[in-house]
Amino acid sequence: MPDLSRFLLPLALVAFGACTDRASGADGLDSVLARTETAPEADMRVGTVPYALSQPDARWMLPSRLREISGLGMTDDGRLLAVQDEDGDLFEIDPASGATTSTRAFYNSGDYEGVEPVGDVTWIVESDGDLYRFTGSEEAEKRETGLSRSNDVEGLAYDARGNRLLLACKGDPGGGRKGVRTIYAYDLAAERLDPDPVFTLDREVLDEGGAPFKPSGLAVHPSTGEIYIISGVRKALVVLSPEGDLTAAVSLPPRLYPQPEGIAFARDGTLFVSNEGGGGSATLLRFSPQPLP
Repeated sequence: MPDLSRFLLPLALVAFGACTDRASGADGLDSVLARTETAPEADMRVGTVPYALSQPDARWMLPSRLREISGLGMTDDGRLLAVQDEDGDLFEIDPASGATTSTRAFYNSGDYEGVEPVGDVTWIVESDGDLYRFTGSEEAEKRETGLSRSNDVEGLAYDARGNRLLLACKGDPGGGRKGVRTIYAYDLAAERLDPDPVFTLDREVLDEGGAPFKPSGLAVHPSTGEIYIISGVRKALVVLSPEGDLTAAVSLPPRLYPQPEGIAFARDGTLFVSNEGGGGSATLLRFSPQPLP
């Protein structure tokens, strides 16, 4: 179980530089960026990320039924899926235009917090840790994991190297643990949750200098296997190596990321991040990978 306590990286974090070009499809992006509050710069002690996170290629407003968008996932054939945390509906979004193209009911209403396609199956997670296996033809099949509402699961990702789902806990880390955030693994072959977390994140490190880092979404990079974890409370992104070592951390401009909840990658590395709408419209951001310096 990797331990991140040896990394003394304050999460005042790093505000990454902006690209000079903006996609013409970015809806109202210029005016939004003009108001963006960029976090104070700090020395970066660990790594970098290949995305200009303050300059999306495109930014789209999502319809009102996705105001509470809580999770994103990308299929192998390039379809972007989304769930929201009230109704048991699965949404499909065109990754080229941001338009919602279809909606399908998969289960009853619930507090759904993540979605992840694996082959022909779509997995959805509820905040109490229950998983839902959906093939599209009938109602999803429920799988209990042993986690509970106190764990407050708010992220779901597929780790192909281990053929497992990763579940990030925003709340109780489980097992009487203190001072950490935890990520658990659900073995898809055995269909069971490993009782011990596969990754732990030291809260003393990640909470330093600001609001608590509470995971709200995670995704595995398709090329590197790195694990990208966003926090809606801290408005920050942390990146772990496949082994669980901290490799990067960055603050997210709050005006562009009012409440980041969903994160997903296309096969070519294109990054998508969604924000809940709160009192306004939810948004979807798209970022192309950039060469590292």
